Amino acid sequence: MDVCKRFLVLSVQYTFGDTHDISEDDIANTWNIFAASALSHVGGCKVVSIRPTSLNKFIIKSRDNLVIILVPYKLLYGGDIDRLKGKLRLYSSQLLINGGADYLDDMVEGLTKYKDNIILYIHEYKNIRYYNIFKKYKDFIYILQQHSRRPFTYNISSLYKINILKNLKRAGFFVLSLHELLSLKSMKLGRLIKLRPMAVNLNELPYVTPENRCTVRRTLKMSCDKVVLSTYVGTPYVRYNKLYDVKGSHYLPIIIKVMKKYLGNRVEFLVFGVSGFFKDHLESLGNVKVFPRLPRKDFLTYLSASDIYFLPAHSDLRFAGIGVAVMEALGIGVPVVSPTLIHIPDLDVVNDVGVVTPYLGSVEDAVRFARQLLYVVENLSTFKPAVAREIVKKFYSWESFVNDFKDTLENIMNY
Repeated sequence: MDVCKRFLVLSVQYTFGDTHDISEDDIANTWNIFAASALSHVGGCKVVSIRPTSLNKFIIKSRDNLVIILVPYKLLYGGDIDRLKGKLRLYSSQLLINGGADYLDDMVEGLTKYKDNIILYIHEYKNIRYYNIFKKYKDFIYILQQHSRRPFTYNISSLYKINILKNLKRAGFFVLSLHELLSLKSMKLGRLIKLRPMAVNLNELPYVTPENRCTVRRTLKMSCDKVVLSTYVGTPYVRYNKLYDVKGSHYLPIIIKVMKKYLGNRVEFLVFGVSGFFKDHLESLGNVKVFPRLPRKDFLTYLSASDIYFLPAHSDLRFAGIGVAVMEALGIGVPVVSPTLIHIPDLDVVNDVGVVTPYLGSVEDAVRFARQLLYVVENLSTFKPAVAREIVKKFYSWESFVNDFKDTLENIMNY
């Protein structure tokens, strides 16, 4: 039986930060809501997706089988609870709510108090605010996912959380990276630990081959004769008296200089996500275009015009998984040079779609990374765009996410 016909999925993500100046649509742009939308529209699941905000009101959106609730961090007006109850009763006569709530854990308690057919899909489960829920509802079915980069350690806070998580009788963990998977297994946090990052919508990614890439470039008024390399990083900041960016933007000047030494004006760089002084510095190197911010549609167009996508990721990024921009590049058919390719489940096909490098931690690593980029430039014809797109379809599409979600629930139920 399809688990989505039996269970209601409650998808929750607690995030910090002031959201007063953010539009309602932007507030809804979180991974739990993206995943909930896929479970609803692709998987046919009934889903309630909750995100706390600093807005002092409930905002409830409903479409198809998905209900999105933006919940105040702390309710200031008792009437909001009654309006929430009314909305949810209209959504499903089987969803019972009892009692008031003025914090996230109270809200979850109210939604689940009298139900034994609810799945709690918790994002950022290492947040301490969830642990009263975990202690009180240890018999519920959980899917737990962490999007941040920090693993558990053996300090008091981590040990407290690990002990509570071990008491969850029916829980599965979705992890972003092999490093996180090994970390959780070493702590014996359950049998169901699956490498399952978030996903991309393959239908939004144009399939581009070397033969039709020039057509894309003409629309952007770019030369068809140059080798175009693109990367999406961040603006570096000073850490320990040195520039630092977890995605490796501080290594870009070294990489660019090495590439230009061997390729001269044959090569052009597109850098996304960098602003301020570092943007000016990169552009001063020549043949570098920097885009601090760009609508996603425009970013995908520039990505489609690229011969290679690269990510000189620092070793601190090793728990973050393959990365969404890498998924998008592969889906478009662009070869990738990145340490994060190590997280592709089928390593036998990686050589067909790019090069796995070590994570970077020094200037010497950046030079070696540049040499591997040079190798890809000189061997572009050996890479297979169709294989890259198939990898995304198999492992990183929302359809694959929904299948993994349902399979994991079936396994939990068969404990």
